[in-house]
Amino acid sequence: MNMLPLSPNDMPTFASGDFRELGRPFGLEPSNLAPLSPLLVQISKAYADLYPSTRAVAPWLGYLAISSDTGEIVGSCGYKANPQDGNVEIAYFTFPDYESRGWGGRMASALVNLALSRDEIAAIRAHTLREDNASTRILRRLGFTLQGTIIDPEDGPVWRWSLSRD
Repeated sequence: MNMLPLSPNDMPTFASGDFRELGRPFGLEPSNLAPLSPLLVQISKAYADLYPSTRAVAPWLGYLAISSDTGEIVGSCGYKANPQDGNVEIAYFTFPDYESRGWGGRMASALVNLALSRDEIAAIRAHTLREDNASTRILRRLGFTLQGTIIDPEDGPVWRWSLSRD
């Protein structure tokens, strides 16, 4: 799987639906992105809204996940903000046509590995719905532990998961 970083500078262009430059690093043709256009616009708008408030800097960005085998964009993942007090939060979303194929686990694992490669990270967090589901299974498989329910300002009551470096 390849991870295409979504630069803050590119988000206004992508949010407008202009994807001509998006796939260039991986040889993706704009015509191949057309079926994903509504999802890509939605994701681009979300990151365009998020980046100014978080002042996102690499590598604490959003990414598109691209299948190494087919070159298809299979989902989006990223960090919700720059690290604070040694903690960083991950999020991932598998596009509907690619669910139940292991992409969520690969995206989460890639984010965890990238975060743990940085000395400043002591723990990685994730939030899920308060029910067992594919995301909770992915987090358990990666070694995360359920910390309990918290109130997220954007999402309301959620389960908080954590993976410590040690």
